[in-house]
Amino acid sequence: MFADRKEFKEVAAALLTGQRSLALYPAGHPHIKVALEDCFRVLRTLLQRERQIPIVLAGNEFVVGDLQIPIAGEAFEELAKSLRHAGVEKLIFVEDLRSWEVRALLRALNMDEDALEAAGGVETILESDEVEHIVATSLALKSSNDDLPDMLVRAWETYTAGLRVIRRLRQGYRNSGRLENLDETKEFVRDIVELGAQQTQPLLALQSLKVHDEYSFTHSINVATLTLAMAQGLNFGKYDLHEATLAAILHDIGKERVSGELLRKPGRLDDTEWKEMADHNLHGAKMLATTDGVGDLAAIVAYEHHLTQDRTGPGAAKWRLHLVSEIVTIADVYDALRSKRPYRGEIPADRAMEIMHEEAPKKFNPDLFAGFAKLVGYYPPGICVRLDNNEVGIVYRANPDALRQPAVLVVHGADGTKLGAPRRVDLASSNGSEKLTVAEVLAAEDAGVDPFDYL
Repeated sequence: MFADRKEFKEVAAALLTGQRSLALYPAGHPHIKVALEDCFRVLRTLLQRERQIPIVLAGNEFVVGDLQIPIAGEAFEELAKSLRHAGVEKLIFVEDLRSWEVRALLRALNMDEDALEAAGGVETILESDEVEHIVATSLALKSSNDDLPDMLVRAWETYTAGLRVIRRLRQGYRNSGRLENLDETKEFVRDIVELGAQQTQPLLALQSLKVHDEYSFTHSINVATLTLAMAQGLNFGKYDLHEATLAAILHDIGKERVSGELLRKPGRLDDTEWKEMADHNLHGAKMLATTDGVGDLAAIVAYEHHLTQDRTGPGAAKWRLHLVSEIVTIADVYDALRSKRPYRGEIPADRAMEIMHEEAPKKFNPDLFAGFAKLVGYYPPGICVRLDNNEVGIVYRANPDALRQPAVLVVHGADGTKLGAPRRVDLASSNGSEKLTVAEVLAAEDAGVDPFDYL
């Protein structure tokens, strides 16, 4: 995606220049042609490298690929103002973009609020102009799903804010050996516990939507949200939910003592490297045990979360692990399998669950793992799937009593065309000619689907 802030600034400036030229000069003026050609050139150059350019406006920042860019500086402030004026929170340019489509977008962004409202908004305008390679929507629109309401947007914004918190926390520890923003981290914990108390499905869906790709930071939050969901299922009290979620966020803090080269190494680790990697549990536990305001649980979980349940062989615990350590162990393994790592690609959700089922007797508390499997299923919310009739859909709910038969929102027909109105199908209750099963998990971008458009 974008290499850095500077590259995105070039895109923002090009869009603004094109938009201003259309507003300032009469049709056919040479300044318009030059500005639009320059804007199209900038976008086309990026699209030759990437299949699509996603730009999301969230609160006080842009999220572009795996970059979070604060809205500061004239170009970013003006672009944010223009998009908000038009009610656009998500803007995606897709490969094979045409120059006339860019003109159509910028012309729509220049319309006043009354004209936009009368025309049905930017998205409707682009559809009526038959623009196929630009998506411009609000994140909160198009939800026909009662199970994942507009809370998904709030959860997404909280998740994004949490990435900044975790980044500062871990970088501060790496630089100084201390947790320098613990209060900020606790405030984030309170936010996600509050969200989870209302509904866990939006938090679980974010794990599948993969809106970010910064493993060391997303892993901490993903493990925390999975831990929170499991702890709620076990009826933890509010205080215990906070403590468990904080412990989950901090479970891997000791990895900041491991060299970056080792963490990024694509091949097999030798014995010395394994020792350095394995020691991160001890480093994290020692630091947390001596940090005021953390509590004992975080240090226990940091030390125990890689110990196995069978009490035999290397890395086995010789004692009964803390319940929260057992929960975090499950969440940690699942998210690690689901994430792209230096030595392998991302493992699909169904295969990740199969691997965990195979390892469950040795690694996990069997009762806890059974509960986790019912919570997440083989196809968690937000996953894109192809059904055995070749239709494409997005999972919006796992079925606890039918782990391979989720509830799906079908969005593409068997011939690949986008359905005018998505169709809900609960695979656990479908029958007769509608008896469907999941054929495979798809990468949403490969299927040409953005789950945020539907959930």
